[in-house]
Amino acid sequence: MAFFKFLKKKEHIKKIKYGELRHLIEEKKKYARSEEAGLLKMVREDIEKLDNKLTNGIAVLKDIDLQDEREDERIKLIVMENLGNYIFSIERLKKNLANIEENSLYDLIDRVAFILSDFNKKTSKNYERATILIGKEMVSTRKNIISFSNSFRKEEFRNNELIDRLKNIVEVEDGIERIKEIYEEISYNKRKQIEFKDKSDVLKKEIKKIKDNILEIKKSKKYLAKISINQKRQDEVRDIELEKQRISGLIDYKIFAKKFHKDMNKMELIKRLRKSPKEIFVEDNLKQLIKLSEEAGVNIGSVFKMVDDVLSRERKVMGQSIMTDETEAFNMKIIDGENRIMDIEKNRDRFRESEIRLMKTIGDVKEGMSEPLLKIKIKLII
Repeated sequence: MAFFKFLKKKEHIKKIKYGELRHLIEEKKKYARSEEAGLLKMVREDIEKLDNKLTNGIAVLKDIDLQDEREDERIKLIVMENLGNYIFSIERLKKNLANIEENSLYDLIDRVAFILSDFNKKTSKNYERATILIGKEMVSTRKNIISFSNSFRKEEFRNNELIDRLKNIVEVEDGIERIKEIYEEISYNKRKQIEFKDKSDVLKKEIKKIKDNILEIKKSKKYLAKISINQKRQDEVRDIELEKQRISGLIDYKIFAKKFHKDMNKMELIKRLRKSPKEIFVEDNLKQLIKLSEEAGVNIGSVFKMVDDVLSRERKVMGQSIMTDETEAFNMKIIDGENRIMDIEKNRDRFRESEIRLMKTIGDVKEGMSEPLLKIKIKLII
């Protein structure tokens, strides 16, 4: 049996860059597949030779007749029954070997090994029982099968290097394909980053235009006049609040507490007004305080006059219209735009982080390829 044999040459490790790997792997694969094709052809030829021998052997075994043998009929019956079973097993062995469709060396070897192992397990008893009366014919067929099986195992062991080489090439090819897919993902991530950057840049330009517009508006006399009016109103409101605080501090609630300490309802009002002095500027509270002052004989009419004056000022100020600031609408657009930019940049960062992870994955895949590459005499250099 000549299959699986090939000339082994000493090969030095070739150091290459990743960009050269695919071409080199394709060359090695082409060479290995060429060797494999030759070996597959030889395997099939040897199977065919065995098939011819088994065909002849079966014909011989089928012609065996123990009719004239001087032996117990029961023993002859057992022998012929086991012979028939053995012939059936040989015919099935022929059929199984002839129907092998595996196109890879590894799969073919695995399949042949299984078929032979299965045959041996199922025929050992039939063979032993048949050889009680049948020797030469049985041994001849058995030797052909054993010879094929032994040669097959011997050459299979001897040529494991080619099988391992093909496995390593396939493993490297898988790594190359995975890296290709990762680079496609990276390209997609880069496109998305550019897309988000463009969107962000457009919004930034729009925001700059809005800000420039606001600056122009704020320089106009009309706008400055509005701001002046609103500022005066705010100043008046602040002065009114300060005046309320000052007036609230003029009322001595101890006098009322001393006078009405036995009246729980009145004391509740006094405590509430002392705790929140500004409540005297609420109409109902003011009326109750005036009534208490009259009952207590306390003359704080000047304070009430001040309260009335400040409330009158407050009503006048509150009746004034607040001048609209047209820049507020533009400021809202700026806030909305800046929020959108933040969301866009978060998405861009997400794709950037994904790109970093993918680049690390490429390094991991290359690291995983280093062992099968060394086994086929290749080393990647950075």
